[in-house]
Amino acid sequence: MVSGKVATGITGRNWADSLDTVIKVLNDKDGKDKTLKVIQYTGKLILWAGARKPLKATFDSYPIANRIDPLVSNLSGFRKTIRLGNWLSTGRAMIKAGLEEAEWIDFIDLYTEICDDLYLLAKIGTVSFRDAKVHKRWVEIFDREACRGWFLAIIINLYGEYKKRLTIERKIQAEVRQKDSEKQGTLVDSSTASELSKLHQARWMSQINLAKLLCDFIFCAIDVFEADINPVVQIVTGLTSGSIGYYKLYKKML
Repeated sequence: MVSGKVATGITGRNWADSLDTVIKVLNDKDGKDKTLKVIQYTGKLILWAGARKPLKATFDSYPIANRIDPLVSNLSGFRKTIRLGNWLSTGRAMIKAGLEEAEWIDFIDLYTEICDDLYLLAKIGTVSFRDAKVHKRWVEIFDREACRGWFLAIIINLYGEYKKRLTIERKIQAEVRQKDSEKQGTLVDSSTASELSKLHQARWMSQINLAKLLCDFIFCAIDVFEADINPVVQIVTGLTSGSIGYYKLYKKML
Protein backbone atom coordinates (compact mmCIF):
# COMPACT_ATOMS: atom_id res chain seq x y z
CA MET A 1 0.00 0.00 0.00
CA VAL A 2 2.75 2.44 0.98
CA SER A 3 4.85 1.72 -2.09
CA GLY A 4 1.77 2.18 -4.27
CA LYS A 5 1.09 5.61 -2.79
CA VAL A 6 4.72 6.62 -3.19
CA ALA A 7 4.75 5.54 -6.82
CA THR A 8 1.51 7.42 -7.50
CA GLY A 9 2.90 10.52 -5.83
CA ILE A 10 6.09 10.40 -7.87
CA THR A 11 4.11 9.89 -11.07
CA GLY A 12 1.85 12.80 -10.16
CA ARG A 13 4.82 15.08 -9.55
CA ASN A 14 6.38 14.02 -12.85
CA TRP A 15 3.16 14.84 -14.68
CA ALA A 16 2.92 18.17 -12.89
CA ASP A 17 6.52 19.04 -13.77
CA SER A 18 5.95 18.11 -17.42
CA LEU A 19 2.77 20.18 -17.50
CA ASP A 20 4.63 23.13 -15.98
CA THR A 21 7.17 22.93 -18.79
CA VAL A 22 4.42 22.73 -21.43
CA ILE A 23 2.82 25.84 -19.92
CA LYS A 24 6.18 27.65 -20.00
CA VAL A 25 6.55 26.77 -23.67
CA LEU A 26 3.03 28.01 -24.45
CA ASN A 27 3.62 31.27 -22.56
CA ASP A 28 6.66 31.92 -24.75
CA LYS A 29 5.81 33.53 -28.13
CA ASP A 30 8.23 31.31 -30.03
CA GLY A 31 7.00 28.31 -28.06
CA LYS A 32 3.38 29.04 -28.94
CA ASP A 33 4.33 29.28 -32.61
CA LYS A 34 6.16 25.94 -32.50
CA THR A 35 3.28 24.26 -30.65
CA LEU A 36 0.79 25.48 -33.23
CA LYS A 37 3.10 24.39 -36.06
CA VAL A 38 3.11 20.82 -34.72
CA ILE A 39 -0.70 20.89 -34.42
CA GLN A 40 -1.05 22.41 -37.90
CA TYR A 41 1.07 19.82 -39.69
CA THR A 42 -0.29 16.94 -37.64
CA GLY A 43 -3.72 18.03 -38.85
CA LYS A 44 -2.46 18.23 -42.43
CA LEU A 45 -1.02 14.73 -42.16
CA ILE A 46 -4.34 13.40 -40.84
CA LEU A 47 -6.21 15.06 -43.71
CA TRP A 48 -3.75 13.66 -46.24
CA ALA A 49 -4.01 10.15 -44.78
CA GLY A 50 -7.80 10.43 -44.65
CA ALA A 51 -7.92 11.10 -48.39
CA ARG A 52 -6.11 7.82 -49.12
CA LYS A 53 -8.14 4.70 -49.90
CA PRO A 54 -7.47 2.70 -46.69
CA LEU A 55 -8.92 5.48 -44.49
CA LYS A 56 -11.21 7.34 -46.88
CA ALA A 57 -14.29 5.28 -46.00
CA THR A 58 -13.78 5.91 -42.28
CA PHE A 59 -13.26 9.64 -42.85
CA ASP A 60 -16.39 9.80 -45.02
CA SER A 61 -18.41 8.12 -42.27
CA TYR A 62 -17.42 10.67 -39.63
CA PRO A 63 -17.08 14.47 -40.00
CA ILE A 64 -13.36 14.34 -39.15
CA ALA A 65 -12.15 16.38 -42.12
CA ASN A 66 -14.86 19.01 -41.56
CA ARG A 67 -13.49 19.61 -38.06
CA ILE A 68 -9.77 19.49 -38.84
CA ASP A 69 -9.70 21.41 -42.14
CA PRO A 70 -10.84 24.79 -40.70
CA LEU A 71 -8.29 24.46 -37.89
CA VAL A 72 -5.43 23.71 -40.27
CA SER A 73 -6.36 26.44 -42.76
CA ASN A 74 -6.53 29.13 -40.05
CA LEU A 75 -3.45 28.18 -38.03
CA SER A 76 -1.01 29.38 -40.70
CA GLY A 77 -2.38 32.93 -40.56
CA PHE A 78 -2.59 32.82 -36.78
CA ARG A 79 1.07 31.81 -36.55
CA LYS A 80 2.03 34.73 -38.81
CA THR A 81 0.03 37.02 -36.52
CA ILE A 82 2.00 35.78 -33.51
CA ARG A 83 5.25 36.62 -35.32
CA LEU A 84 4.00 40.05 -36.40
CA GLY A 85 6.59 42.71 -35.56
CA ASN A 86 9.49 40.31 -34.99
CA TRP A 87 11.60 42.47 -37.32
CA LEU A 88 11.58 45.22 -34.68
CA SER A 89 13.58 43.02 -32.29
CA THR A 90 15.92 41.96 -35.08
CA GLY A 91 16.48 45.55 -36.18
CA ARG A 92 16.97 46.79 -32.61
CA ALA A 93 19.59 44.10 -31.94
CA MET A 94 21.45 45.07 -35.12
CA ILE A 95 21.41 48.79 -34.24
CA LYS A 96 22.44 48.12 -30.65
CA ALA A 97 25.39 45.97 -31.73
CA GLY A 98 26.30 48.39 -34.52
CA LEU A 99 25.32 47.93 -38.15
CA GLU A 100 28.98 47.59 -39.10
CA GLU A 101 29.12 44.50 -36.85
CA ALA A 102 26.00 42.93 -38.37
CA GLU A 103 26.37 39.82 -40.52
CA TRP A 104 24.62 38.99 -43.78
CA ILE A 105 22.28 36.60 -41.98
CA ASP A 106 21.02 39.49 -39.80
CA PHE A 107 20.04 41.57 -42.84
CA ILE A 108 18.43 38.53 -44.48
CA ASP A 109 16.40 37.78 -41.34
CA LEU A 110 15.28 41.41 -41.14
CA TYR A 111 14.23 41.43 -44.80
CA THR A 112 12.40 38.12 -44.46
CA GLU A 113 10.48 39.20 -41.36
CA ILE A 114 9.43 42.50 -42.98
CA CYS A 115 8.21 40.69 -46.12
CA ASP A 116 6.37 38.16 -43.95
CA ASP A 117 4.57 40.97 -42.11
CA LEU A 118 3.73 42.80 -45.35
CA TYR A 119 2.32 39.55 -46.75
CA LEU A 120 0.08 39.10 -43.71
CA LEU A 121 -1.08 42.74 -43.69
CA ALA A 122 -1.79 42.63 -47.43
CA LYS A 123 -3.57 39.30 -47.09
CA ILE A 124 -5.99 40.63 -44.47
CA GLY A 125 -6.40 43.96 -46.32
CA THR A 126 -4.62 46.31 -43.93
CA VAL A 127 -2.10 47.05 -46.68
CA SER A 128 -4.14 47.30 -49.86
CA PHE A 129 -4.12 48.57 -53.43
CA ARG A 130 -7.14 49.92 -55.29
CA ASP A 131 -6.68 47.63 -58.26
CA ALA A 132 -7.51 44.04 -57.28
CA LYS A 133 -5.02 42.58 -59.75
CA VAL A 134 -2.23 44.83 -58.46
CA HIS A 135 -3.12 43.91 -54.89
CA LYS A 136 -3.03 40.19 -55.67
CA ARG A 137 0.32 40.58 -57.44
CA TRP A 138 1.86 42.35 -54.44
CA VAL A 139 0.54 39.69 -52.06
CA GLU A 140 2.31 37.10 -54.20
CA ILE A 141 5.50 39.22 -54.29
CA PHE A 142 5.60 39.60 -50.50
CA ASP A 143 5.03 35.86 -50.06
CA ARG A 144 7.67 34.95 -52.65
CA GLU A 145 10.28 37.32 -51.19
CA ALA A 146 9.67 36.01 -47.67
CA CYS A 147 10.19 32.44 -48.93
CA ARG A 148 13.38 33.41 -50.77
CA GLY A 149 14.77 35.19 -47.73
CA TRP A 150 14.00 32.21 -45.50
CA PHE A 151 15.56 29.84 -48.05
CA LEU A 152 18.78 31.86 -48.20
CA ALA A 153 18.92 32.03 -44.38
CA ILE A 154 18.48 28.25 -44.19
CA ILE A 155 21.42 27.69 -46.57
CA ILE A 156 23.66 30.00 -44.53
CA ASN A 157 22.62 28.35 -41.26
CA LEU A 158 23.14 24.88 -42.74
CA TYR A 159 26.69 25.77 -43.73
CA GLY A 160 27.37 27.30 -40.31
CA GLU A 161 25.96 24.29 -38.47
CA TYR A 162 27.99 21.91 -40.66
CA LYS A 163 31.20 23.80 -39.80
CA LYS A 164 30.22 23.72 -36.13
CA ARG A 165 29.69 19.96 -36.33
CA LEU A 166 33.17 19.47 -37.84
CA THR A 167 34.70 21.55 -35.04
CA ILE A 168 32.92 19.46 -32.41
CA GLU A 169 34.14 16.23 -34.04
CA ARG A 170 37.74 17.49 -34.00
CA LYS A 171 37.43 18.40 -30.32
CA ILE A 172 35.98 14.97 -29.50
CA GLN A 173 38.86 13.25 -31.27
CA ALA A 174 41.35 15.40 -29.35
CA GLU A 175 39.65 14.60 -26.03
CA VAL A 176 39.59 10.87 -26.85
CA ARG A 177 43.32 10.94 -27.57
CA GLN A 178 43.87 12.81 -24.30
CA LYS A 179 41.80 10.25 -22.40
CA ASP A 180 43.68 7.33 -23.99
CA SER A 181 47.02 8.87 -23.03
CA GLU A 182 45.83 9.35 -19.45
CA LYS A 183 44.72 5.71 -19.25
CA GLN A 184 48.29 4.67 -19.92
CA GLY A 185 49.31 6.47 -16.73
CA THR A 186 48.13 5.89 -13.20
CA LEU A 187 45.65 8.80 -13.01
CA VAL A 188 42.73 9.75 -15.23
CA ASP A 189 41.71 13.42 -15.12
CA SER A 190 37.98 13.68 -14.35
CA SER A 191 37.80 16.98 -16.23
CA THR A 192 38.62 15.14 -19.47
CA ALA A 193 35.66 12.79 -19.01
CA SER A 194 33.41 15.74 -18.15
CA GLU A 195 34.50 17.69 -21.20
CA LEU A 196 34.00 14.64 -23.41
CA SER A 197 30.46 14.24 -22.07
CA LYS A 198 29.69 17.89 -22.88
CA LEU A 199 31.08 17.48 -26.38
CA HIS A 200 28.93 14.40 -27.01
CA GLN A 201 25.88 16.39 -25.90
CA ALA A 202 26.91 19.26 -28.20
CA ARG A 203 27.27 16.79 -31.08
CA TRP A 204 23.77 15.44 -30.40
CA MET A 205 22.30 18.97 -30.46
CA SER A 206 24.22 19.74 -33.66
CA GLN A 207 22.76 16.61 -35.28
CA ILE A 208 19.27 17.76 -34.26
CA ASN A 209 19.91 21.24 -35.67
CA LEU A 210 21.14 19.79 -38.96
CA ALA A 211 18.09 17.53 -39.22
CA LYS A 212 15.76 20.47 -38.63
CA LEU A 213 17.58 22.68 -41.13
CA LEU A 214 17.51 19.92 -43.76
CA CYS A 215 13.75 19.58 -43.28
CA ASP A 216 13.36 23.37 -43.56
CA PHE A 217 15.54 23.33 -46.70
CA ILE A 218 13.37 20.70 -48.42
CA PHE A 219 10.14 22.38 -47.32
CA CYS A 220 11.22 25.84 -48.48
CA ALA A 221 12.84 24.63 -51.72
CA ILE A 222 9.49 23.19 -52.82
CA ASP A 223 7.90 26.65 -52.44
CA VAL A 224 10.79 28.63 -53.93
CA PHE A 225 11.14 26.45 -57.02
CA GLU A 226 7.40 25.67 -57.18
CA ALA A 227 8.20 21.97 -57.40
CA ASP A 228 5.39 19.69 -58.51
CA ILE A 229 5.77 17.08 -55.79
CA ASN A 230 3.53 15.01 -53.54
CA PRO A 231 2.14 17.31 -50.79
CA VAL A 232 3.06 14.76 -48.13
CA VAL A 233 6.75 15.69 -48.55
CA GLN A 234 6.10 19.22 -47.28
CA ILE A 235 3.74 17.92 -44.62
CA VAL A 236 6.28 15.46 -43.21
CA THR A 237 9.22 17.87 -43.37
CA GLY A 238 7.12 20.63 -41.81
CA LEU A 239 5.95 18.34 -39.01
CA THR A 240 9.48 17.03 -38.38
CA SER A 241 10.95 20.53 -38.29
CA GLY A 242 8.21 21.73 -35.95
CA SER A 243 8.62 18.73 -33.65
CA ILE A 244 12.39 19.23 -33.41
CA GLY A 245 11.91 22.94 -32.74
CA TYR A 246 9.41 22.15 -29.99
CA TYR A 247 11.72 19.52 -28.49
CA LYS A 248 14.64 21.96 -28.36
CA LEU A 249 12.57 24.65 -26.67
CA TYR A 250 11.02 22.13 -24.26
CA LYS A 251 14.48 20.92 -23.20
CA LYS A 252 15.59 24.53 -22.78
CA MET A 253 12.61 25.27 -20.51
CA LEU A 254 13.29 22.28 -18.23
